[in-house]
Amino acid sequence: MTGLLSGSSQGGRAPYRERVPLIPPGLSFWVPDLFVATNLVFALALYLWGARRAGRRLGARWPIGRTVAFAAAIGTLGVAYLGPFAAWAHVMFWPHMAQHLAVMMVAAPLIVLSSPVRLVFLNLGRSGRQALIRGLRSRVMDVLTNPILTWFLLATVLLGIHTSAVMDWIVTDHDAVDYHAVLRHAPLVVDTRNACRRAGADGD
Repeated sequence: MTGLLSGSSQGGRAPYRERVPLIPPGLSFWVPDLFVATNLVFALALYLWGARRAGRRLGARWPIGRTVAFAAAIGTLGVAYLGPFAAWAHVMFWPHMAQHLAVMMVAAPLIVLSSPVRLVFLNLGRSGRQALIRGLRSRVMDVLTNPILTWFLLATVLLGIHTSAVMDWIVTDHDAVDYHAVLRHAPLVVDTRNACRRAGADGD
């Protein structure tokens, strides 16, 4: 029994444990993923174009805070999927989890603050606005953005991905599990349909 408790220790001393460096030497600090980079740049350019166009149509400047929030979200996603977190996630566990936290706790709320649905609404014509409102108020959207459903999916995914078999898959293809962050924040994003109603569905 004593031998089992002491393990490999000798003379009452604790067993030697090799220190693992926080940042392993020789690893790259970025991932050259052209597909991800192109999509992030395109999304930012599209938002900036929409903000400028909406400002002209409103006769007032699109709130700079919302633009900054969206740019910060894109920057966070860039760090998460192109920066060191992505480069090290397949080798160490802490960058893997930091990547998910950056997407869930930083990027997703920033996208909510940037009011993307409101911006789309302002850039549409009369028929487009009416179609957008019908879609946002549809039964399907109500189900998909129901807080109970989205929080259930969040809890299920967070618990489910930490089982051994699933975690083995995530380590090799971990980018696929961040969708639940979008689902969790979906009710907040789609809630901008109230702003659409205040702006008026019949106006251009």
